[in-house]
Amino acid sequence: MKKSLIIPMMFAPMLSYASDCPICDSIQEHLRVNFPKTTVQSVHPSPMIGMYEVTMGNNIMYTDQAADLFMVGHIFNPKTNKDLTAERLANIKRVSFNTLPLQDAIVSGDKGGKKIAVFTDPDCPYCQKLERTLQRLHGVQVYTFLMPLTQLHPDAKRKARNIWCSSQPHQTLIDTMIHHKIIPDKTCRTPIERNLQLAQSLGIQGTPTLISETGKIMNGLPKDEQVLLEWLK
Repeated sequence: MKKSLIIPMMFAPMLSYASDCPICDSIQEHLRVNFPKTTVQSVHPSPMIGMYEVTMGNNIMYTDQAADLFMVGHIFNPKTNKDLTAERLANIKRVSFNTLPLQDAIVSGDKGGKKIAVFTDPDCPYCQKLERTLQRLHGVQVYTFLMPLTQLHPDAKRKARNIWCSSQPHQTLIDTMIHHKIIPDKTCRTPIERNLQLAQSLGIQGTPTLISETGKIMNGLPKDEQVLLEWLK
């Protein structure tokens, strides 16, 4: 994108995202001509007057009606202190929960409750804090995908294998991640490599990462269980 330009984001009056945008097709065509090597999925009006949201895969940029330049950054509403770009990205990156291979996850929590998938690394400190939070939740069924990041935690894969191969995987997960017990080495077939490939296909690069039943993705540790419950609604 030789013509692209990064300029500072500035506040402007907020508009709602419109669904009917005749000019957006024209802007998208301009983008194809001006940036032929760039794949643009969609163009929508942005909350900023005169600016249009350009979706490229899992990324968002902004352009004007001429579609000659790109603006990179996040739009914030200072009145509500909301990151509007982050909200849009969360919607773009939604995952179909029903397509997740739940047979490769450790199931815990309240059966029939709100479903949540968690990608976790046994040696990740934030994952360990999340496990403590999950223990306090009610009305939530948790599907834990073991995702050891060996480049950060060399022993995580061994611990993940021991957890999965245990006769009580969830209890062993708690013993390992919360109580820091030493678990005897076990060997069996595990879904760990599949989980890593799944994470890569979903664009998940770190732990913990959470996916709600509605497909929303949360990267990182929620502040507390109340924040997590609100997010699950």
